[in-house]
Amino acid sequence: MVKKRLFLFAGYDAHAQVSDTLLFYLDALSGVGDIVLTMDCDLVPDEINKLNNIQKLVHVLFGRHGEYDFGSYKRGFLWCKSHDVLKSYDWIYFVNDSVFGPTSNIKPVLQKLEKQNTDVVGMFLAKNQWVGTPENKVPDHVQSWFIGVKTNIAQKKYFYEFMRNISKQPTKADIIMNYEVGLTNLLKQHKCSVSAVLTENMDKDLYRAPLYVMQHDVPFIKKSAIKYLSPTELNENVDSGLLQIIQRNNLYKQKKYKTIKRVKLCGLLVLTQKRHLASGKNRWFLFNCLPLM
Repeated sequence: MVKKRLFLFAGYDAHAQVSDTLLFYLDALSGVGDIVLTMDCDLVPDEINKLNNIQKLVHVLFGRHGEYDFGSYKRGFLWCKSHDVLKSYDWIYFVNDSVFGPTSNIKPVLQKLEKQNTDVVGMFLAKNQWVGTPENKVPDHVQSWFIGVKTNIAQKKYFYEFMRNISKQPTKADIIMNYEVGLTNLLKQHKCSVSAVLTENMDKDLYRAPLYVMQHDVPFIKKSAIKYLSPTELNENVDSGLLQIIQRNNLYKQKKYKTIKRVKLCGLLVLTQKRHLASGKNRWFLFNCLPLM
């Protein structure tokens, strides 16, 4: 029996536009489920019309609310509750547009995830992560840019209360601790089992090792991490349609150096050793910007 999926999609654009990468992502999801899209920005009619060709777009909500992705998740979820549509699906997914993707066919990835027979699934289970500084470690959690729950879980009172009470938070760290980590903690407290495509420590995460992540069956690139891919890695691992969009919109700029070592004097950064990613050679910089011979 084919599993029915509903994706509650959280989108945001600083210029209040429906981007080509968003359309690509939504089109891919429409091949594997229905979508309720919530945009944390105001959209003019011309931008809304760009969504007309997304076949399984059930509903669109938009308007600036400033509660970030979880605020959009809340609005999409409450719309579904008020229209009694959750019961029509086997899985409810919460996804956002902080990534480029999918870089390859997402259908077999979802099928494999859902066969794990757990209550909660995700793309990435983060271990040994921290917020701000390494001393501020956070509990292991499924990253909220792609997390799914079985419908019977989504319809529990505790889940509804969690979603209903989402509110604007003062800092990004508060959002992570209260909602991203908080959601996984809540689900575990209610004895929900959890699985993910990839479980990794901080040194092999989405933000610094995008090639590693894609090679381990996560078909997404964090937008802030695309700079860590070489042109060859990008060409060989990204769907050709998505690649054309990235190139056409100038969304890729390769990072040239990786910081290896920092030397401080009286708390002031004096020297930085960096590795040139293309050649593999190390070089010292004065004040992090002036190359030394």
